[in-house]
Amino acid sequence: MALDNSVKVPLPGQGIVKYKSGDVVYVYYITRIYRNEKGKPTNDRVSIGKIDAETGMLIPNRNYYEIYAKSNPLKDSDIESIKSCGVTFAIDSQFRETGLYDVIKRRFPKNADKIIALAEYMLCEGNVMSYYEDWYDEVYPYNGTKLGSAEISRVFQSIDYKSRMDFFRTWIYARKQSEYIAYDVTSFSSYSSGIEALEWGYNRDKESLPQPNFAMYYGQESMLPLYYCMYPGSVPDKTHLVYMLRDNELIGCKNAKYVLDRGFFSADNLKYMTDAGARFIVSVPNSSSFAKELIDKYRSEIVNRSECRIS
Repeated sequence: MALDNSVKVPLPGQGIVKYKSGDVVYVYYITRIYRNEKGKPTNDRVSIGKIDAETGMLIPNRNYYEIYAKSNPLKDSDIESIKSCGVTFAIDSQFRETGLYDVIKRRFPKNADKIIALAEYMLCEGNVMSYYEDWYDEVYPYNGTKLGSAEISRVFQSIDYKSRMDFFRTWIYARKQSEYIAYDVTSFSSYSSGIEALEWGYNRDKESLPQPNFAMYYGQESMLPLYYCMYPGSVPDKTHLVYMLRDNELIGCKNAKYVLDRGFFSADNLKYMTDAGARFIVSVPNSSSFAKELIDKYRSEIVNRSECRIS
């Protein structure tokens, strides 16, 4: 509740939402932005007062003073604002240490600063882009990059298929060439209607929702993602593997060793990978009759062989 109806302050320009109840408009300060279990943007908030109907100003409550700390404002100071910078500096150091900073600068020379700043925002707050400006008011992003909604949209539109593949080629080359690469696929359910790859298929989470499939290369030693792609949710893993291996030529990933789960097991995949000279380990489904026959045939020879076990 408002503390004193006679006290009125200017309405904050950002970081707030308004809710009307009857003839009264209440104002809330957003404390956290995230996506709920259904993937929809939402936020946590606290009440900071209500709007005076005559003046349009805010009648503040106790929360307002605790959040904005206006009771003892600085006077005659050169300080324009105070922003948090620790988390973005930490992220920036990781970008430089892994070499990602140089790759982004090389492949996205026009939008490098914007891409890095948006990456910092997403690591801190998630992928709801509409709140970037509010975040900017409190945090110092890379090079102090300020972005509006229209500019953010243009940045994402500029990252087309060709620029992504150019980035992956450079990123793959920058990694430690001797490390093993693991390949795996997962899917995620979505209520969205704007994802091209969104289709009905086998749902790993047992949810009655369409999904896209998400495939990734992952460096064993660097522990970094090296390449990803999305494909329709109706396509099973074993079918997509052929296309994924062909992408190796596009991104310049040579001598890759593949660790595959049994979802990729099929005669066609084994033949394709063997003919391509690929090195791989793949699990065989328990339901496979020939696998059962081989295990029964050689059971006595492998049961106590420690070199045949994968811990």
